[in-house]
Amino acid sequence: MRTIRKNFWKPFLFGCVGLFVAIVVFAANPFEEPSAPGTPVAVDWGGDYCEIEFTPPLSDGGAPVTHYIVQGLDKYSPSWVEKGKYIPTTEENKRKIIRCRVNDLIEGYTYYFRAIAVNKAGPSEPSGVSQPITIKKR
Repeated sequence: MRTIRKNFWKPFLFGCVGLFVAIVVFAANPFEEPSAPGTPVAVDWGGDYCEIEFTPPLSDGGAPVTHYIVQGLDKYSPSWVEKGKYIPTTEENKRKIIRCRVNDLIEGYTYYFRAIAVNKAGPSEPSGVSQPITIKKR
């Protein structure tokens, strides 16, 4: 019967670890996050809502954008708060403009908005920040 020498295990384990690393690296997600969407612009508002428009990202990262996250910041909030998720219609994707309504806002408060695009690889960087908009009835 043949005996296994001590010098066999070190190269064998090194080879196994190398193969594992190669599998992990090549099995990574082939997509990238999309680029940031365009800066939102307020186009309509009322006592408790605001409608904003923005352009889709210039690059989808190799996978279609599945939805957008709209964040808002008011003068009393220390950080950005998610105000909703929005799935664009095929018509909006054709026109290359995304229009969404942000509900449950407080009348008299001033808000800033930004958007984030999401695809299979994850969320994009946030868009630029909108001009301030004070929510009030028109």
